Amino acid sequence: MSIFSKLKRKKEGAQDEKINVQETDTASKEKEVRNEDNKPAQGGETDVNNRKSHLKRFWISEKATDLGMQNKHVFVVDTHANKTEIARAVKERFNVTAKQVNIQRYKGKRKRLGAMWGRRPRFKKAIVTLKEGDKLETT
Repeated sequence: MSIFSKLKRKKEGAQDEKINVQETDTASKEKEVRNEDNKPAQGGETDVNNRKSHLKRFWISEKATDLGMQNKHVFVVDTHANKTEIARAVKERFNVTAKQVNIQRYKGKRKRLGAMWGRRPRFKKAIVTLKEGDKLETT
């Protein structure tokens, strides 16, 4: 009987650990849903600032360099970001005003390595036209 009681105690302890893990998961989710004032977001509110930044990196190519001469800059952005979020991110990060934002979405191409098929990741590109007089220093 002592063997069975040890197993029973182990199972009860494992169930307690599962409960603790679930409690901590809900606590971390609750932190993500909080808004700027550190108050829980109301139903229907979406926290746009939840992502660190919608701008991932600069897109460097010959065409992007030529567009830079026309005060247009090309970025790879988050696939879920829209034009207003991208304009806000450019203003916050570089302290310049975006006059116009154009977006291009790219599907990931299917590629093959031997007998295995794979897919390159999809991405979104944004061409941001800056207001006259604003300049963006790219280093």
